[in-house]
Amino acid sequence: LLQAFVHPLLSRFEVRDGEAAAVRASVPNSVVARVSDSGAYKTSRPGGNGASEIHISSPMVESSSGKDGTYKLLTSLAEAYSRALAEFGAACWACPADSTLLLPLVPAVNRSHCPVGHSPTLAWSAVALSLAKLGTAQQELLLNARVILCLGTQVSRSGDYSEVLAKKQAAGATVPCPPDGGTLAALSGPGDYGWIRKDNGSEARLRRLDAFMVTRHAVCGGGYKLSSQSPKVSLTAVAELVKGTQVHSVEAAVAAATAMPKPDASRKTSLKTPKEVGWPSTCTAMEAAHKRALEGRRVAAVNAASAYHIGGGVTTGGRHALEEAWCITSSLLQSLLASVAEPLEWRHPDGREFHQHIPTKACVVSPGVEVFREPTTKGYGLLPEPVRLCCVLSVAMFNRNRGVSDSPLDCPADPKLYLEQTSAKIEAVVCSAVAQ
Repeated sequence: LLQAFVHPLLSRFEVRDGEAAAVRASVPNSVVARVSDSGAYKTSRPGGNGASEIHISSPMVESSSGKDGTYKLLTSLAEAYSRALAEFGAACWACPADSTLLLPLVPAVNRSHCPVGHSPTLAWSAVALSLAKLGTAQQELLLNARVILCLGTQVSRSGDYSEVLAKKQAAGATVPCPPDGGTLAALSGPGDYGWIRKDNGSEARLRRLDAFMVTRHAVCGGGYKLSSQSPKVSLTAVAELVKGTQVHSVEAAVAAATAMPKPDASRKTSLKTPKEVGWPSTCTAMEAAHKRALEGRRVAAVNAASAYHIGGGVTTGGRHALEEAWCITSSLLQSLLASVAEPLEWRHPDGREFHQHIPTKACVVSPGVEVFREPTTKGYGLLPEPVRLCCVLSVAMFNRNRGVSDSPLDCPADPKLYLEQTSAKIEAVVCSAVAQ
């Protein structure tokens, strides 16, 4: 399951023996990452000369054995590396463009703060997953930087890390060609992919992450192959998608729609269910958008997004609802990662912080999203050709469910305010669609 955990940006990595602080003397314009043994995560603080140190914490896991241990260790290490890479991006604003991050091999520890061993394959898979989660601006920064993984003095077989990295770099330099054309295993029975939406076990999470990494590899690498003998299928609109991504407030959306030429008065807007147009009642927004786009229509589709987690649970292998499915079947996530909105902070009563990346009365406009995988119900197989949509509009509804642990209760207590702001969300979506 870790074969697909590659990324084109692994080409910016190399391996060296020794501690990061010791390697620093021979590497100019370097930023050192240090692992804190306090169990707490600290942000980096650039020094007066532009140099910087990044402090990251060791993830805490009980064991690396079995599917549970592999999943927890993989995602915990990926989170640690993601934070280090994000802080490196922030530090580089004060450093030269050709900066180098000296990144230690992050150890995992158990509750007794004893190291939990893991293989070079798992370590590099975690790094690849962290790269797949990076924001678009951070991805672009890494194209002009380099990262040296410093193995310290405790790793005796540094050649293993170099060998695994070389294999993953070679795989990341080519377009993905997953087995079975990218179609996931039907674990629920022949042709039954219900596990993608329902199974929360570690193996199911790893398999969903595998599908996520194939999609990210295809988007960042510019295409994919259906088989080793087939030609490359190109994704050509990714750069345009990122450049055109906007966050439309309801006011901006209304203004943009109002400025559009008046439509032919003989044309009328209609509202129909899938059944009324002859489609199955279970037809999703993605399937409907795909069908209409194949008919040559300009299609605007809606993504029921999470305001607090870009892509919902897609980067952690969580069960797939609409947003996760959008981010597996299309290039949408690359746009969401490029969102220009300044995150707002929410604090949960229990002290947890949440960062809201979609403003309350707004939506993210993603133009030219390419759909290139089949829907969840068909196991996410790769399509022979991508289908380009006019746009996808991501909007986040209020959370009123106390049982949802990864989102604050952000719903206004005043019913009048709730209706007003919910209407504004919908108005922002409809007007943004008209403006496209």
